[in-house]
Amino acid sequence: MIFCVGSINLDFITNVRSLPIKGETVIGDKLVISPGGKGANQALAASRAGSKVRLIAAVGNDQNRDAAVKNILEADIDITSVVTLNANTGIAFIILDDFGENQIVVSAGANNGLSIKDVEYGLASMRSSDILLIQQEIPYHILEQAVKMASAINAMIILNTAPKNSYSPKLAKKSSIIVCNEVEFSSLFSDFFAYKQKHKDQSILDKSGQISNLLEKTFVVTLGDKGLICTSSKNKFEIPASKVSVVDTVGAGDTFCGFLSACLDQGKSLEESLIIANKAAALACTKIGAQHAIPKIGEIG
Repeated sequence: MIFCVGSINLDFITNVRSLPIKGETVIGDKLVISPGGKGANQALAASRAGSKVRLIAAVGNDQNRDAAVKNILEADIDITSVVTLNANTGIAFIILDDFGENQIVVSAGANNGLSIKDVEYGLASMRSSDILLIQQEIPYHILEQAVKMASAINAMIILNTAPKNSYSPKLAKKSSIIVCNEVEFSSLFSDFFAYKQKHKDQSILDKSGQISNLLEKTFVVTLGDKGLICTSSKNKFEIPASKVSVVDTVGAGDTFCGFLSACLDQGKSLEESLIIANKAAALACTKIGAQHAIPKIGEIG
């Protein structure tokens, strides 16, 4: 089973010809309102990949709550640990350009109100054979408690370092598998290796190998249309990207993490799990909206 501790948001998405630079105002096209939040997205992806999932998260008691939880309510997800707080439901403001690239601003709202007691209740039945899946859209002390509980029973911990922050190195040290995009990995590498000039000519594969050896962890670095790399004490390989017509990259990383967790939960090898997750993330780029675009396992060729 997968225990996902994370955020629930309602996404407000609009398209622009080009992403604005500092101080610039651009005119957006139509508005799409869609359920989101990295926790909800990844939980939904893991469920659609065929695993049992429990989501531990918080929403507000405002007008955005029902729309934000619509998809997870309709999915086969245990939501007994999704709490409603006297706060605003989390909101994400997303703009997409003609190439599918994005800029995102998140107003955390109720996500910041999830408590340690909520996490302790939600994870009370977790076993060593289960997987803890976490991201970084909720406060560090909540994630710290979740990791502490999973570590105590030797459960696998999968950390998605999005959005990267100052606590990422601490969580990486305690996780089993760390999933980063290229920008997040570069920042995380600098946290552990201070002499940037010494490493400037090294490939991402080599850098990933170094940090894997240092921490004795598995690192997965997603590279968009360049595929991904994976390094650990036992593995060092690259997987090419699936060729698709990109419409929207929002949620692709969440789809990847959810499918990766589910495949590992179902006993697949790391490499096979990464191949399937990579294909699922590519499919997610062909539709607008994070959760709407998440495929089901039967759609993966």
